[in-house]
Amino acid sequence: MEYVIIGSSAAGTAAARAIISNDPAGKITMITMDSGFYSRCQLHLAATGKRDDDKIFLSLDDLLKSANFKLIPQTKVTGMDVKDKNVILENGMIISYDKLLIATGSRTFFPPIPGLTGSRSFGLRNLEDAKAIKELLPCVSCVAIIGAGLVGVELAGELAEAGINVSLIEVANRPLPLQLEDVCGKKCADLLEQSGVDLYLGEMATEVIRDVNGNPQSVELKSGKSVPAEIVICAAGVRSNIEFTEGTGMEINRGIVIDTFCRTNVADVYAAGDVAETTDSLTSKNMPSAIWPVAVRQGKVAGANMSGGEDMLTRNTGMKASVNVAGTHVVSIGPVTLPEPEWKKYIYRRTDSSAHERLRIVYIDENKTLRAALLWGDVRNAGLYHEAIVNHRNISDDLKEIDSLNAAKRGEEELSVI
Repeated sequence: MEYVIIGSSAAGTAAARAIISNDPAGKITMITMDSGFYSRCQLHLAATGKRDDDKIFLSLDDLLKSANFKLIPQTKVTGMDVKDKNVILENGMIISYDKLLIATGSRTFFPPIPGLTGSRSFGLRNLEDAKAIKELLPCVSCVAIIGAGLVGVELAGELAEAGINVSLIEVANRPLPLQLEDVCGKKCADLLEQSGVDLYLGEMATEVIRDVNGNPQSVELKSGKSVPAEIVICAAGVRSNIEFTEGTGMEINRGIVIDTFCRTNVADVYAAGDVAETTDSLTSKNMPSAIWPVAVRQGKVAGANMSGGEDMLTRNTGMKASVNVAGTHVVSIGPVTLPEPEWKKYIYRRTDSSAHERLRIVYIDENKTLRAALLWGDVRNAGLYHEAIVNHRNISDDLKEIDSLNAAKRGEEELSVI
């Protein structure tokens, strides 16, 4: 059996390992634009020099030792022929497959803002971006980041800690608008400002002004404000890497649509990771689930099914985020920003022995089922919250642990029940 995997990140490598386990005699060809397998979750650390580039690489030794595994790095797939079952590489080479996995991930989306693209403008989706940013930092005095999602917030915090003047521009009224509700959103904004980040919330970038050499000078906002910037980093969203699938008849929305077996609508073609879109366990809506654990799980399912096994996606949700906000750990699980009207929102607060404020926010429906949770500053038991939420578990027996009386015994103050 000839297996081809396009992409070498979490989903692709997980699939390769599953295939080797199921079909040791099968031949695997992995094609990737990357130079190796590294953690994209750590790119903000590499960009600021807090972590050496080689320290974010993850081992492929077990795969490379397999006689039936072939890696083609730093190579782009430009097309595919689903009738003859082959993929076309940028150098004209054609590789045939019996089973194909598309795990090409996503890239930075650059909105159509005049002047945004060009010299000293970057996304932060690959190691090359991180290296280029790190090389420039000693030569500049100010950086502007467009987008206060997970990438933007963590990068801004690291830049500020490194002594860089950094501005963070976000169209929403709070940072991390998909992960934090208003209470924690306000706390996040306060922490970022205290750490030295200049925040521009509820603001839209309209133009990047460049000097005679083509380098950024400022980012102009719709409000009329001008934000100084010698480097501009766009963290305003991503787009799936699917251009090479054109003309295949593959069903695509925001990503390649897959079923619970990670199959596409094209025979013998599977997809997994950021590039894929399937039903979210918590919302029952089709959407990409762009987090590392989900990519690994989807890769395992795809690899197992490609090689004759039977596996299905369960607990498939990208609605779990863990983020470090200027030294404070935060975990968000479930649709905390899109609660249903009948859910009750419980907010508890305590101050620890170091005078740091901790928040615990839970959403419970009319059936006493835990639907979402947000842990600010104290993320212990995050796994237990996650288990209850993804399994829609009734927590009637546990309610005594979150009522106001027991909260008081733990030193927590009940702020509100909404």
